[in-house]
Amino acid sequence: MRVNLTALRIAAAVEAGSLAVLMVNRLTVHLPALTSATGPVHGSAYLMVIALVLLAGGTPRSVRLVALVPGIGGYLALRRLYRHWDLADAGSTRNDPRPAPDEGLGGGGRPIG
Repeated sequence: MRVNLTALRIAAAVEAGSLAVLMVNRLTVHLPALTSATGPVHGSAYLMVIALVLLAGGTPRSVRLVALVPGIGGYLALRRLYRHWDLADAGSTRNDPRPAPDEGLGGGGRPIG
């Protein structure tokens, strides 16, 4: 199973964005209500990034490790995933990490085997 890139992108954006809101709030007005609302959102996004990367099979160890970095782990994992796929696909004519629409199908759209 490949990593769901859309879900990982969303979780990474929420993780980084909520951390930015928490830091700005902490350094400026420090509203407890904003911290109470944003903290759980950040924690959930952080756990979602980790879960998406760890539960997907075939991800390199470096991707799994950088996903554990709080705040920016999602973006680091995405960056390493793209780099890994670019290197893995360097010998092929396709440079897209997603499978081709007809991959696994024989002639006429029938499954092989």
